[in-house]
Amino acid sequence: MKFRKKPVVVEAVQWMKPGDHPKVIPSGSTGICSHCGKPEQEHGLLRIEEWSGWQPICPSDWIVTYPDGEHKRVKPDIFAATYEPVDEAKPTELAPAGTMAFLREFVANAGCLSGPQGPAGCAIREAKRLVNQAEVL
Repeated sequence: MKFRKKPVVVEAVQWMKPGDHPKVIPSGSTGICSHCGKPEQEHGLLRIEEWSGWQPICPSDWIVTYPDGEHKRVKPDIFAATYEPVDEAKPTELAPAGTMAFLREFVANAGCLSGPQGPAGCAIREAKRLVNQAEVL
């Protein structure tokens, strides 16, 4: 089976140095990090409550705080592929950009509900028209 991650709005901070986040302490290690190649003195340890332990964190890693308060370290490339900024002016609109305008236009132009194929046929034709129009853009 395949699964899609449900859209959840999270808080996130890009960690750059000790002192940037209250859940991170200095690593106290010396040497060079095998993950990022930077001196380990520049690193920290992120407290992970459910593991009752510490997780190393490199400069530029992201700290994601989930709605239940759980914290997780996310590498920059994974963060960029998984998360996108949320327009805080519209906190309830979790749909991808353009989706709400698409739906508004669909509803406005679906006035042919008494067409020859009935409401379903009209809705399907209108949806195809709008999808084709969006693909051209």
